[in-house]
Amino acid sequence: SRPIQKIGRAMRKQNSFHPLQSKESRMLFEEDEYGIEDEPILTWEGDQMAVRSPSWVYSVVVYVLAALLYALVVLCVTTAGTTLPVPLDQSAPLSQFSEARARAHLNYLSKTIGVRNTGTIQAENYTVSYLVEQLEFISQSVDPKSNIQVQVSVQRASGQTVITPYMGLFSYTDIVNVVVRVASVSALETSPSLLFSGHYDSAPYSPGGGDDGSAVAVMMEMINTLAHASAPPAFPVIFNMNDAEEMGLIGSTAFITQHAWAPSLRAFINMEGMGGGGRPFLFQAGPEHSWLVAAYRSSAQYPQGSVMGQDVFQSGVIPSDTDYRIYRDYGHLPGLDFAYIRNGYVYHTPHDTADNVNPGALQQAGDNMLALIQTLAQTPEFQNMPATNPSPTPAEIPPTTLADSVFYDYLGLYFVSYTKLTAAIVHAVVIFLHLIALIGFVVHRRRNHITHSLPPAFLRRSLLAMAGLLLSELFGIALPMSVSFGVQVTRPNSWYSYPAIGWAFYGTLAFVGMVFGQFLFARLTVHRWKRFSGVTAAQYVFWCGVFQWLVFLVASTALDIGTGFIPLWWCLWPSGAYALVSIVEDIFRRNHLVLCNARLARNAMETNNNLLWDSGRPMCGGRVWWWGCKSNSSRMVGSQLWYLVPLIGVIPPTLLTLYSFNTFVKVIVPITGRSGPVLPADPVIAGLMALTIVLLSSVSISYVHRAGKVGMLLIASVVVALLMLIPVFVVFPYTADAPAKVSFTHIMNITQGSSYVTATPLIADVRIMEQGLTSVHPGRNAYGLGSWMWSYEAPAPDVPLPLVTVYQNFTATSSTSTRLQLLVQTSQANLWMMRTKGLTLQAWGTVALEEASTFPTIPAVLYADSYSIRHVIGSSYLNSSVVVTLDFAGSPDTLSGQVNLVFTCSYPFATEVGQSFIDLLPDWVTTFSAAYAQTTVQNRLIY
Repeated sequence: SRPIQKIGRAMRKQNSFHPLQSKESRMLFEEDEYGIEDEPILTWEGDQMAVRSPSWVYSVVVYVLAALLYALVVLCVTTAGTTLPVPLDQSAPLSQFSEARARAHLNYLSKTIGVRNTGTIQAENYTVSYLVEQLEFISQSVDPKSNIQVQVSVQRASGQTVITPYMGLFSYTDIVNVVVRVASVSALETSPSLLFSGHYDSAPYSPGGGDDGSAVAVMMEMINTLAHASAPPAFPVIFNMNDAEEMGLIGSTAFITQHAWAPSLRAFINMEGMGGGGRPFLFQAGPEHSWLVAAYRSSAQYPQGSVMGQDVFQSGVIPSDTDYRIYRDYGHLPGLDFAYIRNGYVYHTPHDTADNVNPGALQQAGDNMLALIQTLAQTPEFQNMPATNPSPTPAEIPPTTLADSVFYDYLGLYFVSYTKLTAAIVHAVVIFLHLIALIGFVVHRRRNHITHSLPPAFLRRSLLAMAGLLLSELFGIALPMSVSFGVQVTRPNSWYSYPAIGWAFYGTLAFVGMVFGQFLFARLTVHRWKRFSGVTAAQYVFWCGVFQWLVFLVASTALDIGTGFIPLWWCLWPSGAYALVSIVEDIFRRNHLVLCNARLARNAMETNNNLLWDSGRPMCGGRVWWWGCKSNSSRMVGSQLWYLVPLIGVIPPTLLTLYSFNTFVKVIVPITGRSGPVLPADPVIAGLMALTIVLLSSVSISYVHRAGKVGMLLIASVVVALLMLIPVFVVFPYTADAPAKVSFTHIMNITQGSSYVTATPLIADVRIMEQGLTSVHPGRNAYGLGSWMWSYEAPAPDVPLPLVTVYQNFTATSSTSTRLQLLVQTSQANLWMMRTKGLTLQAWGTVALEEASTFPTIPAVLYADSYSIRHVIGSSYLNSSVVVTLDFAGSPDTLSGQVNLVFTCSYPFATEVGQSFIDLLPDWVTTFSAAYAQTTVQNRLIY
């Protein structure tokens, strides 16, 4: 301490040092026990220094700048990933993908042909004839010298299967797939091949522009481009334009289990539509074989996707599925699943037209897919893939092998992908470094004889800061969730057409909750208990937020969750930025200020209390004290540099997190419009948006203690939240571009002798839907609004009635099994369904009557508490006669009179009564195909 005393005496002679007599500062010094940094904001009061809080002007300026910075972040996120290539016109060379040529196919499918339900002449006749005609023209225009051949196969398939996860028993007749193979003339039929798949059928009422006419149009132009290339592709490329995807993924099942080209496949690319246009979004990949994602990353010009979509989609949260499941489970193939997710409001509605597929979307998809083919040609893993044997039943795939890659794009600017093994290693390294930093903190303190363990004050402060952060997060989620239940009753779905209203209202409420929690934390720990200064509180809360993300990282690694890339960013960037600032600060102090060891400084202070002291920043657990001189500035150098930490370290993960969750919200909001009143849409959206804001604020909320005036920020946030409440009650939730959805069906119940048109609202606000429906019909016969179904009596539909008779009565096939065979005869129907409950169905099967010499069966699967058999008919304009075999557990004597079947026959067209009602709906109401068809006939049969 002698050198320090000399320095102190010399500087006191120059009257440049003054004692720090503040009681609060002495208390902070004692409570901290040299454990962590205390940098109170200092001011001079005569010859004394005192701790003061920031001025009102300073706090206002800081918060306004922070609001502007956040607005800039929101602007970046909302505009990210929207850039599309310039579409090429018809004059482009045939060897280049042209959106104009692809759009000509799309216009013909969705405008000229229109709705293409399976089992209609528009699907199996007009669409198939058009595709075959165009493909034959392409095949004939191939230059013979190019050594390229285009083979066209029209597959008509019948069979039976089990479709998971629906757990439904499906059979099908006359499903028509148009399959094309582009390859070298010398390529063998068994040569390793790549599959591109999309479906040409559409949902009822929908012309299928985005879902999935866009994929068919892209594949047609890809075939044209490959056929007119200067050389054949390095491997055969197969295109499956399949039927009956909307009926239960039937067309892809028929192809992968029955087509002769299926065994040659090594990988597949499935293209879907959950909206109209935009960039094709990669939301599923695998199983395993991360080289496929890597090939897409290196080849795509504008890649977009996230493993977060796979985690959510495969969890069952989104009520949908794609052909990806069929190729994975039945074909045992790795693949990529893409979908258009822009403007999901048009999905399965009459608004899903070609015009809603924005310019550049087809060009983007075509360029990316053709580039992927070129990349796979140079990928040895693809060429070395072993052949698989497609099976008629799905494979059991363990959940841990559903994906072997972590992939995501950052603001649509670049695409990141790496294996799950790499992710585990990186996560382990990051976790290890944080643990090393904590151990180093303790070890360094012991070496400097400061303490033999973590000081009690440090532990108390850490626990208090973590409790304050958790309290803030609890308020941040509970407040908007509580308010959302009230909004659900008074004004539900106010954000439906404009999600920004939801973000502004529920997001602000979440922020109010976060600030309120920190306000309570500051009032208790800083002002009442005197455990923190504002600066110290900010640092503790900051590191508690980082620690929380570290816990999330550990959990995501242990559970093998791909979305762990978000916690990784939150652990790397704030910690890395803090370390960088600390190093710069330490270098600055070493070069410009006098430094000494913590214990020496303490001894110096005890020896001569006229020394001015302030604490430095801990480096790897170390502790330095530095001397400060009297200055007109009220800020210490360390305090100034510390402001860079939230700025540098929080912005990159904030952008990534908000971008990822905003993409998810874009998908979820339209889904809430078709999930029915049972789903409390406002609490769901409020919870999702609140969770996003809470996660974004978990680290950056510490900034409020630096800026000060937390109470002022709380009041301002409450005022903004109240202002954001105005559009919730003023703006009408639905528009012509984002209409409310309702499912219409004309039902004739033979058993009850009734006929009625039903309208099932698919939105949360039944009262608004009642307003839209009764504006068309007086509603005198309306009933069932409490159960979310509106209907009125109508004349019986003029449709041919199905006929179900006994083909072979109960016959014992073993001591424990009895067989019942029924003959089902239908006309103009595209689907019929049998459902039975109360008995054990062991096996089942269907076969066309003219082929009823054998009766193959497969094991039955229980669906909920009953068994459901669906039979899809691909040619509804031909009479369909099918023998259904049912093997029940039990003897004929015990089963006779106990088999209770509910038989439903569906027709892919609306009756005149139903269509006239639909035509009179207001423009903010639209039909949605929640069922397979628009007209059904029901009957109950007992055998």
